Amino acid sequence: MEKIFKTLSRNDTGETNSHQSGISIPKNIVELGIFPDLGTDELNPRRTLDFFEEDGTFWTFQFIYYNDYYFGKPKNKCHNEYRLTRVIDLIRKHEVKSGDEIYFYIDISGIRKVGFVKKEFSEHLKIDINNIEIKKNVITLNKNWKTIKY
Repeated sequence: MEKIFKTLSRNDTGETNSHQSGISIPKNIVELGIFPDLGTDELNPRRTLDFFEEDGTFWTFQFIYYNDYYFGKPKNKCHNEYRLTRVIDLIRKHEVKSGDEIYFYIDISGIRKVGFVKKEFSEHLKIDINNIEIKKNVITLNKNWKTIKY
Protein backbone atom coordinates (compact mmCIF):
# COMPACT_ATOMS: atom_id res chain seq x y z
CA MET A 1 0.00 0.00 0.00
CA GLU A 2 1.17 3.51 -0.81
CA LYS A 3 0.04 6.73 0.90
CA ILE A 4 0.53 10.09 -0.73
CA PHE A 5 1.18 13.00 1.64
CA LYS A 6 0.99 16.72 0.93
CA THR A 7 2.24 19.39 3.29
CA LEU A 8 -0.57 21.91 3.21
CA SER A 9 -0.01 25.57 2.38
CA ARG A 10 -1.89 28.56 3.75
CA ASN A 11 -3.84 28.65 0.45
CA ASP A 12 -4.82 24.96 0.83
CA THR A 13 -6.25 25.52 4.31
CA GLY A 14 -8.03 28.80 3.58
CA GLU A 15 -5.77 30.79 5.89
CA THR A 16 -5.12 33.40 3.17
CA ASN A 17 -8.84 34.00 2.53
CA SER A 18 -8.08 33.84 -1.21
CA HIS A 19 -10.63 32.96 -3.87
CA GLN A 20 -8.57 29.92 -4.84
CA SER A 21 -10.50 26.74 -4.31
CA GLY A 22 -9.09 23.39 -3.37
CA ILE A 23 -5.77 21.64 -3.30
CA SER A 24 -3.60 21.69 -6.41
CA ILE A 25 -2.67 18.14 -7.46
CA PRO A 26 0.46 17.92 -9.66
CA LYS A 27 0.35 15.73 -12.76
CA ASN A 28 2.98 13.36 -11.36
CA ILE A 29 0.67 12.72 -8.38
CA VAL A 30 -2.29 12.02 -10.69
CA GLU A 31 -0.12 9.44 -12.46
CA LEU A 32 0.13 7.43 -9.20
CA GLY A 33 -3.49 6.30 -9.61
CA ILE A 34 -5.37 7.62 -6.58
CA PHE A 35 -6.77 10.45 -8.68
CA PRO A 36 -8.07 9.78 -12.20
CA ASP A 37 -6.48 11.24 -15.32
CA LEU A 38 -9.33 13.29 -16.78
CA GLY A 39 -7.84 13.94 -20.21
CA THR A 40 -8.17 16.80 -22.67
CA ASP A 41 -11.20 15.71 -24.72
CA GLU A 42 -13.54 18.12 -22.94
CA LEU A 43 -13.15 21.51 -21.29
CA ASN A 44 -12.51 21.35 -17.53
CA PRO A 45 -13.65 17.76 -16.92
CA ARG A 46 -14.54 16.86 -13.36
CA ARG A 47 -15.34 13.79 -11.39
CA THR A 48 -16.91 13.25 -7.99
CA LEU A 49 -14.60 11.24 -5.75
CA ASP A 50 -15.66 9.62 -2.49
CA PHE A 51 -13.16 9.36 0.36
CA PHE A 52 -13.43 7.89 3.84
CA GLU A 53 -11.53 8.83 6.96
CA GLU A 54 -10.04 6.05 9.09
CA ASP A 55 -13.08 6.29 11.45
CA GLY A 56 -15.46 5.76 8.50
CA THR A 57 -16.55 9.39 8.08
CA PHE A 58 -17.57 9.86 4.45
CA TRP A 59 -16.59 12.83 2.27
CA THR A 60 -17.40 13.70 -1.34
CA PHE A 61 -14.90 15.90 -3.19
CA GLN A 62 -14.72 17.22 -6.75
CA PHE A 63 -11.64 16.46 -8.79
CA ILE A 64 -11.29 18.93 -11.67
CA TYR A 65 -8.82 19.29 -14.50
CA TYR A 66 -8.72 22.96 -15.45
CA ASN A 67 -7.46 22.48 -19.00
CA ASP A 68 -8.46 25.56 -21.00
CA TYR A 69 -4.82 25.58 -22.13
CA TYR A 70 -5.96 23.03 -24.75
CA PHE A 71 -9.02 25.03 -25.85
CA GLY A 72 -7.50 28.20 -27.25
CA LYS A 73 -7.52 30.45 -24.21
CA PRO A 74 -4.69 33.03 -24.33
CA LYS A 75 -1.50 31.54 -22.92
CA ASN A 76 -1.17 34.20 -20.23
CA LYS A 77 -4.71 33.50 -18.94
CA CYS A 78 -5.03 29.76 -19.37
CA HIS A 79 -4.93 26.87 -16.92
CA ASN A 80 -3.45 23.41 -17.07
CA GLU A 81 -3.87 22.05 -13.54
CA TYR A 82 -5.70 19.50 -11.44
CA ARG A 83 -7.54 20.54 -8.26
CA LEU A 84 -9.32 18.68 -5.51
CA THR A 85 -12.17 20.91 -4.35
CA ARG A 86 -14.86 20.80 -1.66
CA VAL A 87 -12.28 19.83 0.97
CA ILE A 88 -12.62 22.94 3.17
CA ASP A 89 -15.25 21.40 5.47
CA LEU A 90 -12.92 18.47 6.18
CA ILE A 91 -10.04 20.88 6.83
CA ARG A 92 -12.14 22.99 9.19
CA LYS A 93 -13.53 19.96 11.02
CA HIS A 94 -10.02 18.86 11.96
CA GLU A 95 -8.68 22.40 12.50
CA VAL A 96 -5.94 21.69 9.97
CA LYS A 97 -3.39 24.46 9.48
CA SER A 98 -0.59 25.15 7.03
CA GLY A 99 2.34 22.84 7.70
CA ASP A 100 0.04 19.93 8.58
CA GLU A 101 -0.09 17.04 6.10
CA ILE A 102 -3.08 15.57 4.32
CA TYR A 103 -2.74 12.03 3.00
CA PHE A 104 -4.61 9.98 0.43
CA TYR A 105 -4.52 6.29 -0.44
CA ILE A 106 -6.59 3.44 -1.78
CA ASP A 107 -6.98 0.54 0.64
CA ILE A 108 -6.88 -3.14 -0.31
CA SER A 109 -10.68 -3.07 -0.89
CA GLY A 110 -10.30 -0.27 -3.46
CA ILE A 111 -11.73 2.40 -1.12
CA ARG A 112 -10.21 5.89 -1.25
CA LYS A 113 -9.04 7.09 2.16
CA VAL A 114 -8.07 10.52 3.50
CA GLY A 115 -6.49 11.67 6.74
CA PHE A 116 -4.20 14.19 8.37
CA VAL A 117 -0.95 14.32 10.28
CA LYS A 118 -0.57 17.43 12.43
CA LYS A 119 2.71 19.31 12.03
CA GLU A 120 3.81 18.79 15.64
CA PHE A 121 3.25 15.03 15.33
CA SER A 122 4.94 14.92 11.93
CA GLU A 123 8.02 16.73 13.26
CA HIS A 124 8.21 14.23 16.13
CA LEU A 125 8.05 11.36 13.63
CA LYS A 126 10.85 12.88 11.53
CA ILE A 127 13.15 12.65 14.52
CA ASP A 128 12.14 9.07 15.33
CA ILE A 129 12.14 7.56 11.81
CA ASN A 130 15.83 8.26 11.29
CA ASN A 131 16.59 5.01 13.08
CA ILE A 132 13.95 2.69 11.65
CA GLU A 133 13.57 0.77 8.42
CA ILE A 134 10.53 2.67 7.06
CA LYS A 135 12.74 5.58 5.98
CA LYS A 136 13.78 3.51 2.95
CA ASN A 137 10.15 3.55 1.78
CA VAL A 138 9.72 7.35 1.80
CA ILE A 139 9.97 8.94 -1.64
CA THR A 140 9.96 12.73 -1.89
CA LEU A 141 8.19 13.78 -5.09
CA ASN A 142 8.69 17.53 -4.66
CA LYS A 143 9.00 19.91 -1.73
CA ASN A 144 5.34 19.46 -0.68
CA TRP A 145 4.55 15.89 -1.77
CA LYS A 146 5.90 12.50 -0.71
CA THR A 147 4.82 8.88 -0.81
CA ILE A 148 5.30 6.20 1.80
CA LYS A 149 5.04 2.54 0.88
CA TYR A 150 3.95 0.18 3.65
